[in-house]
Amino acid sequence: MKNKILIGSICFLLIIGIIVVILLKPKIELNKAIEYLKNGEYSKAYAYVYEKNNENNKIIIQELLTEIFCSRAGKGMERVINITTKATNIIYETDMTNINYTADDQLNIDVVNLDNYIALEKEITRDMIAVELRDTYDLYFKDLKFARQKFYNFLNNVKDEEFTIEINNMANDFTKQSNDFFSYADNHKYNPKTKEIFEEIQKYLINY
Repeated sequence: MKNKILIGSICFLLIIGIIVVILLKPKIELNKAIEYLKNGEYSKAYAYVYEKNNENNKIIIQELLTEIFCSRAGKGMERVINITTKATNIIYETDMTNINYTADDQLNIDVVNLDNYIALEKEITRDMIAVELRDTYDLYFKDLKFARQKFYNFLNNVKDEEFTIEINNMANDFTKQSNDFFSYADNHKYNPKTKEIFEEIQKYLINY
């Protein structure tokens, strides 16, 4: 009789234990994915939640990756705007009839640093962010690569009319991208946990 009671108690505890594990499993998996994000392992976080296939966790991680992309893209756009401002100042100070082609050497350092922002394309791929911003993602990296290419030794390009047109197009693109980011932030229905988690992990994000 005592053995039956003991076996019954053990079975009961095992059942309770299994139920607890099942209930806690999504939270444990989400916490692991968040640790990947904190370490800058964005692809691992995305792949992990999709492998585990918990729909709620997939939504949260995609929203977090979208927020990270928007934050980093905003800084990249600021960097490009800063470069164009410096380039404009160099043009004002340059005698266009006798161009000193070394005047943009210092600016070239800033232009090369755009590689740090372009690298994000490998860290967070297009399919990892919200559908609403995937076209914006493409446009952002197109403009970033244009700036990296055309503003390096940019004094070689200043007399090229096509270059001026392309810069105007890039400025219009940036306006569109900014509007897209604001529209997403205003209209997207976030999972309630997402913003709370983003505040928690923000301090771990790369901040150039």
